[in-house]
Amino acid sequence: DVTNPAESIEVSFIPGEFQGPGVTHRDFHTIDNYLYAVCDQGGSTLQVIDLSNLPDTAIVVYNSMELFTRAHNIFIDEQNYKLYSCSTEGVNLSGTCIFDIQNPEEPTYLYSINIDAHDIYVENNIAYVNGSGGVWVYDCSSTPEIIGSLTEYPYQGGNHSGWKNNNTYIFADENFGYDVKICDVSNINDIEVVSTFNSEVSNTSIPHNLIIKDNFVYL
Repeated sequence: DVTNPAESIEVSFIPGEFQGPGVTHRDFHTIDNYLYAVCDQGGSTLQVIDLSNLPDTAIVVYNSMELFTRAHNIFIDEQNYKLYSCSTEGVNLSGTCIFDIQNPEEPTYLYSINIDAHDIYVENNIAYVNGSGGVWVYDCSSTPEIIGSLTEYPYQGGNHSGWKNNNTYIFADENFGYDVKICDVSNINDIEVVSTFNSEVSNTSIPHNLIIKDNFVYL
């Protein structure tokens, strides 16, 4: 409870299904009153947590490895109630997967994208897939179909993640000293890098996990 920011109080604790010192990465995304959570290590689960009773408590309403056991990152298309998972592993699924969460407590598998993404950004069924060597854009309104890509650009390495705001897409290659790329995506068939920037703090700085809010990018 952060009603008083200077005196934050833990009101609930949700343990991940897989525990231990081997856990180095979990990821979360919210939609409406639900929190979706995954783990990138071990035999874990997809967890769905009902937040509607906060700040009193949070309740796990789904905790299953039926769909997959681990994922590196997840992203929710809030306009279409679809959950995207990256670097997914499970009994029957792998790679980049899409799930229907219109019934938030009973996610169901829809499609897979034929590229293993490290991270993904989705806006109204258009998915920007970030991976080694570039960014690929898919229309996921039905079976995913590639509609654009950028695979040659300055400071090219391992594209970690990106974020979109209007016709601007910014992404970061997770390499020592590499610049962040600012792209014009007004024409998805001809994505153009219009500028790059660097922290100028150290030649070993690595850009990571950027988010755009209003006219600022945080990374």
